[in-house]
Amino acid sequence: MSELNWLPPSIQTPNERLIYTLTTTNWGATPSNVSIKAYDTSQEDKDVTNTVFPDNEPSVDTNTISLSLLRALTANHVYRIEYQFDVTGSTLEARKEVRCVPYYVIRKPVYQSSSESVAYAINMANRVTSPTSATIYAYDEMGDKDVTATIISDSTPTPSGNNIPVIVGSLTRNHSYRIAVRVVKSTQIWEPSFQVKCGF
Repeated sequence: MSELNWLPPSIQTPNERLIYTLTTTNWGATPSNVSIKAYDTSQEDKDVTNTVFPDNEPSVDTNTISLSLLRALTANHVYRIEYQFDVTGSTLEARKEVRCVPYYVIRKPVYQSSSESVAYAINMANRVTSPTSATIYAYDEMGDKDVTATIISDSTPTPSGNNIPVIVGSLTRNHSYRIAVRVVKSTQIWEPSFQVKCGF
């Protein structure tokens, strides 16, 4: 297998459910006989296809292969997704690495005082356009305690276009918080985070 058949790697959290696509234009048009397999490289290449692709019904639209939802990943594990498909009389393969991380951040840390209540707009345009719903979770990084009910005034805000409004207040001095923004559109779920630091 040529190195050119390795697709760009991705990261995904355990709570996310994402559809990955592959455009076959460089190989040929109208792929057929698509087969997808998944292996957990952190478990000696264990075949986990049935776990992470319980549906495993990839679809084809012209030159684009869309996988079923990739889900139920384990944090700190690395997965190899193997594609096999036919184009112009040839059977081709491609591979993609997906690294499951506990969380990932989408912006630089922000600083806020204990007396402030601040509204943040989290733009999701580089991941999803016009999400349908959102749920906010907040964790005090001192012990990873769930403090959603304490510092988030609206944990189920209504998306505004590509933006998710997040209002944060009632922070404790010298504590740092991770705000997780779980966003849904159709069957897909994204969950980026950002950090809020309270200094005074």
